[in-house]
Amino acid sequence: MFIVEIQGVVDQIVYKNDDNGYVVLKLKTKDDLIAAVGYVPFITEGQRVKIEGKWVIHPTFGQQVKIKSCEEILPSNIEGIERYLSSGLIPGIGPVTAKNIVKKFGEDSLDIIEMNPGKLKEVDGIGEKKAFAIGEAFKEQRELKNVMVFLQTYGVSTAYGIKIFKKYGQNTINTVRENPYKLCEDISGIGFKTADRIARNLGMPLNSIERAKAGIKYILYSFTANGHTYLPMKNLLLESKRLLNIPEEIIKEAVSISAASKDIVIEGEEYSSTNVYLSSFYYAELGVARRLIEISLSGTEKNLYGIDEEINSYEKENNIEFADEQRQAITAGVKEGLCIITGGPGTGKTTIIKCMIRIFEKMGLTVVLGAPT
Repeated sequence: MFIVEIQGVVDQIVYKNDDNGYVVLKLKTKDDLIAAVGYVPFITEGQRVKIEGKWVIHPTFGQQVKIKSCEEILPSNIEGIERYLSSGLIPGIGPVTAKNIVKKFGEDSLDIIEMNPGKLKEVDGIGEKKAFAIGEAFKEQRELKNVMVFLQTYGVSTAYGIKIFKKYGQNTINTVRENPYKLCEDISGIGFKTADRIARNLGMPLNSIERAKAGIKYILYSFTANGHTYLPMKNLLLESKRLLNIPEEIIKEAVSISAASKDIVIEGEEYSSTNVYLSSFYYAELGVARRLIEISLSGTEKNLYGIDEEINSYEKENNIEFADEQRQAITAGVKEGLCIITGGPGTGKTTIIKCMIRIFEKMGLTVVLGAPT
């Protein structure tokens, strides 16, 4: 489908999501009333806009325009300015205040609000605090629109654009230009590959240190999904070269800088045999290890004789036979203050726990299970 460009006045906002700016609206053109949908933050009924998008057929609601971009057309005559200010787009300005502002400043009203909001005190009903609040609200909306245009140029959707603007405010454009990889850390839903695409569109070189640092963190985090809290250095270098396609020297430099800034932790003495952690996972694992040691020092004071006999009895009652390692696990679990039992599906972990519970209950102990399976 071809991109179409349509100008009109927002006649009705049927639905609006304030979190991400998604709207369903009716647009009144010179000849027709059309439906349009898309991510358009800070839009209100009565605004004159120019939208670009594609005609699509919704299975329930029929023909509508899927908005790709939306540009506000500011009014230039007194009547249009008054309608614009009366629309409720700018907090603090209703129909009466809009009429008074236009009566006082005429065609210069919007320039006064943006460039010299202090002069609004000359209007009946507007004090100093309200005047500057109106100016800030108008400025924020203009700033957001500039940010949206900038981000959309580099392939960022409006939904993510709103998230980015909420995080960085008026510093958005400078922040993204200086280091688009900050988006990976600060904006939920934007990963390395999205930030990398933005960086490439901005002209950031492939071998930049910021790109290498972000790539390293992305790789380490990706492997945590498989249960790995760290990667051996040699594996990290190999994965980084595959992802980033840059020389190993740059990757090593990025590793050193990241370690110095405590974004990552390198454990070990020989560089080639060290392990690399994301700092959060390193200290989490360290905390877990310390806690496990503390728990392991607290044994049970109950009589622990006859464990083998109890295991034999459980086997007979349930018509099963434990392997040697399983018997060892049961014995350790009963005797020690702490026992960690691991194994894949079907290796008997649940059966082992059931046997341990049976033994504990015969010892007169109360058993409490967390996340039972």
